[in-house]
Amino acid sequence: MILDLKNTCNSLISGTALIDKAKERINKDINNAFEIFELERNNNKIAREIIDEFKKNLTVLLLNISSIINPDIIILGGGVLKSKERFFPEVIEEFKNKAHPLAKKTVIDLATFEETGIMGASLLTKELLKNNIENEK
Repeated sequence: MILDLKNTCNSLISGTALIDKAKERINKDINNAFEIFELERNNNKIAREIIDEFKKNLTVLLLNISSIINPDIIILGGGVLKSKERFFPEVIEEFKNKAHPLAKKTVIDLATFEETGIMGASLLTKELLKNNIENEK
């Protein structure tokens, strides 16, 4: 999904995206998103800007998803969520403030296991195989 008329959500809100921005703007030796959150905690102005932009883009993604498909629940996963206490409450609050009235009840939660992408792909494959077998009968 495009979030700012030119960049995909992956290029704006993934851990890799945060690291790339921090390497470019702060220090080439940054190796993980946790370091950026620590810099922000220590009042690094550029790290704060990167994280504020991340929060804004994550909120826009959630608003777009809620507007397009109106799900009952949105589950988020990924390594950046290891620092969830630093941004997740603010993102949820901003989502609730800006969401369409019908979407305000959307539950936004965090995956409780590692490798959510692999798990989702596996479940999708399982379902597709099941449907193919049933269609062949």
